[in-house]
Amino acid sequence: MEYIIGIDGGGTKTKLLMTDRTGGLILSNAGGPSNINAAGYDGVRHVLLELVQEALTKAGATPSECLSLCMGAAGAGRAAEREAITGIFREMGFGCGLVITDDVMISLYGGLDSNIGVMVISGTGSICLGRNKEGKISRSGGRVPAARASKVPIPKVL
Repeated sequence: MEYIIGIDGGGTKTKLLMTDRTGGLILSNAGGPSNINAAGYDGVRHVLLELVQEALTKAGATPSECLSLCMGAAGAGRAAEREAITGIFREMGFGCGLVITDDVMISLYGGLDSNIGVMVISGTGSICLGRNKEGKISRSGGRVPAARASKVPIPKVL
């Protein structure tokens, strides 16, 4: 059975959706936090192994049948974190195309009807990301203590 996996990983919880190639929902499940900077590599590895194995078992699928996997995770905005998370999926046997990015990027692309806009996430952490009509993307924030949050400048890109 061919399938696609999308994962939204946050500082509090992680949600997985498995769809068929047309976007039809096969299943969804949720697990613990997957912000690698907060939960650490071992914590994220444990959450992802548990979450993905549960999905594969429920669907009767294998990693080799996966067409594509995208994970947007809090804390995965830097190359080192993306490489670590990619390694976890490769260790599980996923040879498909992998897209590992931060959670605000998947929110920006998934939440806008056009190519222009701003996305703000205010959850366990906070971040703002905007894309202008030329496709330039700027961000401000990340995990900022509440006392400093009002002093973080938002770049003018729009």
